[in-house]
Amino acid sequence: GIHIVYKLYENRTTEEIKILAKYIVYNDKCIAILGNKRGETGDLVVSRSGDVAIVVNGFFKEVLRVFDGKGGGNAYMCQGGVSPDRLELAMDKALSIVIDEINKR
Repeated sequence: GIHIVYKLYENRTTEEIKILAKYIVYNDKCIAILGNKRGETGDLVVSRSGDVAIVVNGFFKEVLRVFDGKGGGNAYMCQGGVSPDRLELAMDKALSIVIDEINKR
């Protein structure tokens, strides 16, 4: 019953990705895992609706650590930067953790 939006973009601003994530999770039971490649930077944003009981920053730091990224956030939304060539791997890791968390419920 939880909708996951997983999408990789190119050449968007970080602010555009964050706004899109906020728009997605404005809906009930949604999680957004969004990536953005722009030059030598890879942006990763993970966000969740208020009615989804997954603490995003509980696993986001681990994803960044594994992929040598930096960032942070709160229980609802996190943002970080990783190498663009490792961005999709980081997104996949975040997706895997989210699916595991959903299946525990």
